[in-house]
Amino acid sequence: MNKLKTKVKSGDLRVLIADPDNAFRGSLLDSLQAHSWNATGCSDGQSVVKLLEEEPGSYLLYLCLDMPDAGSAACLDHLSRLQVDLHLRFLTNGPCADSIAARMMAEARDLKVRRTIYKPISPNDFQRIVASDAQEYAGK
Repeated sequence: MNKLKTKVKSGDLRVLIADPDNAFRGSLLDSLQAHSWNATGCSDGQSVVKLLEEEPGSYLLYLCLDMPDAGSAACLDHLSRLQVDLHLRFLTNGPCADSIAARMMAEARDLKVRRTIYKPISPNDFQRIVASDAQEYAGK
């Protein structure tokens, strides 16, 4: 088994998974936490904003576009005004056009957006993406 590099300790870098599917979100969180990632989850956009307001810091945010208004201009406006170091990826099992539109809106608000992750994705593959994102974050 390949051991994932999880030793990126870039301050208090946290992983935040925002997805309405409890089972999917839970499996990703369990896998990340088992490999010592500082990871938490939210089931809706309001919880994401509240957590980021209450606990500012550095985040890798994986935001599911399947949540109501997650990719809306209003949601992205709010995220862009928060005092957090935010690196964003969208999660979706929807049409490609939705993720392209959300990405364009996010980039117009100066949010750092990486490639969209299309579901389903295995916990091991997700861990590899998080490790890669954390390495990129560490080298920023």
